[in-house]
Amino acid sequence: MPNIIPISCLEEPDSLQDSYAIKGKITLIWPYSAAMQKTAILLAEVDFRKRLNKGQVRIQFHGPSAIAFTEKKLSIGDEVTICLKRARRIDNEAGISTPGKSVDMELLFDRYLTLEV
Repeated sequence: MPNIIPISCLEEPDSLQDSYAIKGKITLIWPYSAAMQKTAILLAEVDFRKRLNKGQVRIQFHGPSAIAFTEKKLSIGDEVTICLKRARRIDNEAGISTPGKSVDMELLFDRYLTLEV
């Protein structure tokens, strides 16, 4: 697995390099949609004290990545490490609305996913 960087570092321009990965705890899961072939999670820093300062990211999985993620049968509370290889940043200037929280950053994986549980 590549070098692990904090979730809060994802906003840096060169953070989405193949040699980086993020580690966190799944705090929310959007269910898999077979029709749209997509699912999403809210990934937060393992240390809850770091979550308030850009320590959360919403991650979307589309197509083959969504199928691979769903087959792992992960649940809220699971700790995962996700390689940033082929990840794309999705800009959302208003912030992503999640229950009780606004998230500044969103990533997208569509055809490639390296995940360690």
